[in-house]
Amino acid sequence: SYNAGRRSANWVSWRLEAADLGSAARTNAFRADSDLPAELPVVGPDAYARSGWDRGHLCPSGDRTRSARTNALTFLMTNIVPQAPALNRGPWRDLEEDLRATSRREDTALYVVAGTVSSRNDPALPSGVPVAAFHYKVIVALPRGAGPSDARADDGVLAVLMPNGDEAQGHPWTDFAVAVDDVEAATGYDFFSALPPGVQARLEAQRGAALRPRFSRADDSSLRWQ
Repeated sequence: SYNAGRRSANWVSWRLEAADLGSAARTNAFRADSDLPAELPVVGPDAYARSGWDRGHLCPSGDRTRSARTNALTFLMTNIVPQAPALNRGPWRDLEEDLRATSRREDTALYVVAGTVSSRNDPALPSGVPVAAFHYKVIVALPRGAGPSDARADDGVLAVLMPNGDEAQGHPWTDFAVAVDDVEAATGYDFFSALPPGVQARLEAQRGAALRPRFSRADDSSLRWQ
């Protein structure tokens, strides 16, 4: 979801599983998104220059290493938001790495939404791109092959709400774990709204610092569904 007024994404959503990960190198192919309608303002790769803010990914480069092409797509500026170095190179990155470790289980698929909590009072880069005070992620872990509509009340859910500033420095990402309900209150979005109300309520009330995929290890060599 692209916000033309803020010239950045409201949110980005993607699926992450083992097939998305490979050996492709980081392309660093930052560039304007040519798929935006012509009447919308375009942000180029130099919009963050000398601002002190990182070009932070919503869908991470590391989540798309199957090929150079898929990795390059994560460098479109519509996937980039201003992030404080303390966040981008700290708990935000650490969470990304932990989610990739979970997704390498061949029987797990993660569905992720990431975005920012914005307000009219947000400061802006010299280029005019606003800097949001908080960034969030909402993740649900499902068996591979299942779709979002297959989510159950006992599926693993994780949500984080992280400050976009120096206060993120030195913290593990688990310090910022919240319930999905908390992210909804901050953003005004309604997550899991297509699910039955009882399932939605159970998923959104979970608050934890780990995902619990819907399977258990039966022995040292195989996995079975619960």
